[in-house]
Amino acid sequence: MTRDVFGWLNAVWRIAPADFVAPWQAAVQSRRMIDRNLWIQQNLPILRPGTDLTGMVMSPGAKGGPASPITVTPGNDLLTFAGAAPTPLPSGWTIVKMVGAAILQQDPHVDQSYEILVVSDATSAYSVVMSGLGSVSAYVAAGWWVYQRSASPTDLAYSAAIGAEYTTT
Repeated sequence: MTRDVFGWLNAVWRIAPADFVAPWQAAVQSRRMIDRNLWIQQNLPILRPGTDLTGMVMSPGAKGGPASPITVTPGNDLLTFAGAAPTPLPSGWTIVKMVGAAILQQDPHVDQSYEILVVSDATSAYSVVMSGLGSVSAYVAAGWWVYQRSASPTDLAYSAAIGAEYTTT
């Protein structure tokens, strides 16, 4: 039911960490909508017909942030996010960090686990571990890049990221 998924998305948004919210904020800067509404607009049609979170948009991408694969590898109560820095970057751009996010796999129509876990790595070789997860638990996870587009530290761009399922050991 649409109302249940809408409520679930709102509950997740209310407690989402700053690194998770940032790409959504950047994506609405030139639009006539707020970040939460974009989050719901992009994810409601994906989650409404299903029974899990697979395919959920974790980062909408913003301001032309180039994509480069980030690999998520499950382990013993953990997920490891690793990526190779995208090349070439647009002129004047630098990488600020790689961000990884995960949420417990669930049915957004009935389940009520809202916590989004986020990790980041600002140093090359861009690999970070999200530990303390449930044993043999399924998570929907994805990673994205944060870029600085100019000398201004607030001129940031983000790559897009779609969640896929990973099960810890």
